[in-house]
Amino acid sequence: MMQTAVVLSVNQLASDERFHSDVADLLDLPELHASRERVHHFDLTEFDHLMQVAQTAHRVSRFFRADARTSARAGLLHDLGAHWFNTVKPVALAVRLDESHGVRHAIRAHTVLPVLPRTREAWAVVAADFITTARECQFVYRRVRARAGINVRTRLVERTTLRERVTLRPMLSRPGQALRHRLTLERRLALQARLSPFAGLHRGPYIRDEQAAPLPI
Repeated sequence: MMQTAVVLSVNQLASDERFHSDVADLLDLPELHASRERVHHFDLTEFDHLMQVAQTAHRVSRFFRADARTSARAGLLHDLGAHWFNTVKPVALAVRLDESHGVRHAIRAHTVLPVLPRTREAWAVVAADFITTARECQFVYRRVRARAGINVRTRLVERTTLRERVTLRPMLSRPGQALRHRLTLERRLALQARLSPFAGLHRGPYIRDEQAAPLPI
């Protein structure tokens, strides 16, 4: 099993190296660096989305028998400066960068509509975009659920603390009243011990004994 893990890690490193070599020139684009400041899905940055789609497209391209380089470059540019189904800016940037027709078509067709994917690379980008969006939704859902759980636990702790404070708060706060309450309780216990015909811990109701001596007041 350790050998399998080592092989997988080596393959992963090799795949990452190939990915970076395929998109090395695009990583220096000013437009790509500016995407770090823009929100894309939920509160995640556009840069993170583009990088994840590009890496996923590069990995899944072999399942579509598509060109990994074309898929990765299209994935890195597919939403750069775009909003929802508008692919005008990414396509214009690809034209300015003199990208191949496969890259431009994959960018234009990654929304499926109105342009249908007609190449393997385009379908690889569509799949990568769908997988990445699903992961982002799952991440946001888990984060919201975790925050909601923390809020619920915090409220329960606050309620428990408040309940303990109310329970532990002295019932009688005025000076001398606690002492009188303690004396009253002692008198009640003495009364129960003197007037109850029952012995032991479980004593019954108060029944006055005529022969009992009067209690001191």
